[in-house]
Amino acid sequence: MQDYDLVNWLVNNASTTVKFRTLIDIINEPDIGEVGRTFSVLQMEPAIVELVESIPDAINYRTIHSDAHHSFENIMGILFQIGIRAGMQLFDLKTLPYRVWLKNHTKGRPIDRQIVCAFLALTGYGQIGPVIRELRERLIELYDHRKEPSVYDIIGLTHCSDLMNDDFQRDKIEEIVFRTLQKIDAAKETQITHPDFTLSGLLVQTNNKPSKALLAFELLAPLWVVQNNRWFRNGVRQLEKYRTRQGTYHFPEDWLKHKEDGYWVGGDYMAMNLQERTQAEIECESTFRALRIRQLGGLLRTG
Repeated sequence: MQDYDLVNWLVNNASTTVKFRTLIDIINEPDIGEVGRTFSVLQMEPAIVELVESIPDAINYRTIHSDAHHSFENIMGILFQIGIRAGMQLFDLKTLPYRVWLKNHTKGRPIDRQIVCAFLALTGYGQIGPVIRELRERLIELYDHRKEPSVYDIIGLTHCSDLMNDDFQRDKIEEIVFRTLQKIDAAKETQITHPDFTLSGLLVQTNNKPSKALLAFELLAPLWVVQNNRWFRNGVRQLEKYRTRQGTYHFPEDWLKHKEDGYWVGGDYMAMNLQERTQAEIECESTFRALRIRQLGGLLRTG
C-alpha cells in the first residue's frame, strides 16, 4: 500500500483514538462530520473520562514532575497521545488551575514551570498569554545565555505557533537544537554524560531505547535541523524494517506499551489505547506513529 492507502486503511480499521489522531493530525482536509462523530465517541469513553478527571487538583513539585502514573506530566502526555485537546469541556475545566498557576506562580523550581508550559502547549493551549510569555522568556535564556535546553523546553517551543511561524524566533529554536546535536556528536568522543531531562539526555538515550526514539522522532521532526540530521534520517530508515507484507508497520509490542511507572517523555507510556490491545490494534498504532513521524519530517506522500 502507498501512503495514501495506508491513511485510508487507518481510518477504516483503527480504534477510536488512532482514527481520531489520523483524522486531525495526518489528513489535510478531513471530513468535519467524521471528525465530530469520532470525537463524540472518544470523549465519552469511560477510561478517557477517568484519566482526564485524574489530572491532579493539587499543584506542587510532587504532582507535576514524578514517575508516578498519575503525575501531571504523564497524564497530559498520555492524553495528548490519544487525541485529547483544548476545547474538550472536562479537559478545559481540569487544566484551568494550571493555566492560572502558570500566570501567577513566579517562584519555585524552573522545571515545574517548564513542564506545565510544555504540556499546555502540547495539548492545544499554546496560544494563551501565560504560555506564550513563559516560552518567550525561556527562549531568551536558552538562545542568548546558551542555557542547556530541557526536553520540556523543546516540547513547549515547538508547539507554540506564535514562535514557530515567526521566522526570526524559529531560527533561534532551530539554532538551540542544532547546538545540542553538535554537542552530542562531540560527546561521542569524550563519553560526556547527559542528565535525563535535558534534550541531549533524551537524544543520547534513544540509541538503546526504541520507545524513546519513536517519541523523540515525533516531537523533533518538525524542526529542519532535525530533518537534515543523520540521527533522524537513519532512525526513520530503520523503521522500514518493520513493514508488513501489505505495507503497514508493526513494531514490537514492547515499544508501544505503558509501564507501571516512568516518564512519558522517556517513552514509558506509549500505548494509544487505554484498554488491552490486540495485535491488529498494535499494527494500527505502529502504522500511525510511522506515518506521523514521516509526515512531520516532510516525507509522507499522500497526494
